[in-house]
Amino acid sequence: MKSWSFEEEEYLKEAWGKTSLKAICKHLDRSENSVLIKKHRLGLGAARDTNCKYITLNSLVTALHGSTDPKGHTYETYVVLPRLLKIYMIPQPKVKRRCVKLSEFWEMAEKNRHLFDFSRLERYALGPEPDWVEEQRRIDGKNNILRRGSYVPWTPHEDSLLKSIASKNKYTCNELAAMFKRSEGSVIRRINDLGLKKCFKRNPLKAYTQEELDLISDLIMQGYSYPLIARQTSRSEKSLRGLVYQRLGTENLAKAQEKLLDGEKLEARPPNYKRKEGQNE
Repeated sequence: MKSWSFEEEEYLKEAWGKTSLKAICKHLDRSENSVLIKKHRLGLGAARDTNCKYITLNSLVTALHGSTDPKGHTYETYVVLPRLLKIYMIPQPKVKRRCVKLSEFWEMAEKNRHLFDFSRLERYALGPEPDWVEEQRRIDGKNNILRRGSYVPWTPHEDSLLKSIASKNKYTCNELAAMFKRSEGSVIRRINDLGLKKCFKRNPLKAYTQEELDLISDLIMQGYSYPLIARQTSRSEKSLRGLVYQRLGTENLAKAQEKLLDGEKLEARPPNYKRKEGQNE
């Protein structure tokens, strides 16, 4: 392991909190682990100012987007975050800058995970992270893969496999979606394109139990998308959308999360409840 030079240590002291960890590692040609160990030995803080409590609003938005390009960040900078966080005017050389407390940001972010894509947030870009962030980063990454997957062209091999599997009429649509790692909508469209209509089993119509509804509520609060919730519950995306709309008045998961935060609940139907013919539970 090569030793640190005086110039490298000075650069780290100056850059820490102003430059992303990835950029620092690239400049120093060192691993993240090496930089973090040295950072701790030098006693450097987690934030981006001298008292290690604040970060400028622009720097926060840039970190959340995983980019230094300010285009498209205006709405978050001037509308979304100021509604949720207290803004502090911190004196800096020649100017006062709009800043937020990192501790207050993390507290707010945990309650409003649906507003951010944590898969874009570089590890330790904002210093030490709460325990829940890494799990949320993984969830958001999975959601992004599923969203991108719906636009990936089907290969001839996938078409052949879909014809072979679907023709057996043994699997539900969400089971096929899990096999091909695609959304149910993508599978249904491809089945129609290949002329294989009505070749998959329908999910049995059964009432949601309160245990299921509590799990779905928990997954919504964690930021899971409909495809991921479907995989966790063995329910179709269509059924889940209908459920959320019927109980909370919206299919939008971000709005549904806000309603759950406000105290609304997904509750099971009473035993004597009768569905209309053709209506999903």
